[in-house]
Amino acid sequence: MHDTNLLQLINDDFAPAQDLLELLQTEALALHGRDMPLLEEILARKQALIILLEQHGRKRSEILASLGLSTDRQGLEQLAGQSSVGERLLSQSDVLTDLLAQCQDANVHNGRSIMMQQAATATQLKILHGGDTPALYDARGSTSTLAKRVPSVRPEPDIEPALSRRETCWQNAGKQLSNFVWRLMNRVQCLKRG
Repeated sequence: MHDTNLLQLINDDFAPAQDLLELLQTEALALHGRDMPLLEEILARKQALIILLEQHGRKRSEILASLGLSTDRQGLEQLAGQSSVGERLLSQSDVLTDLLAQCQDANVHNGRSIMMQQAATATQLKILHGGDTPALYDARGSTSTLAKRVPSVRPEPDIEPALSRRETCWQNAGKQLSNFVWRLMNRVQCLKRG
């Protein structure tokens, strides 16, 4: 009974994990195009999927713990060794692990993209506020003397806070997803190491 419930929970995670991967891939495109409305929509959907996957992960751990088994790969293998669906249990767990690893890779890629865009935004704001302009290089690779200070131009008052809020929102979302994927991958690694 517990083995079939565990297998069902694993199978139930395929759709949300696949949705999360597709969302992360769409997020990469939206980040590249700086499509903020789409990014905000993705963030909301991503958070719902993360919560669902975390709940299922806890339920799987609770099932193993209730049987007196460790909540890692070793516990899963012990249960599989006593189950008629043991082979499917292990193979489906491996497929889910691979899918979550793809989510983690996509999230890391998106995180790097966000950091690059934040750096670019910070540079642009610095220029708008009359700070140092980025150095320009000549044909020899030396800093060009053409790089001059740009006169101070203040952005509209409501633009800067909006940029800060969006950056903070995406930083928090990226951290939340990274933490979630990290926790899932640790659970999966424990299951594999068993």
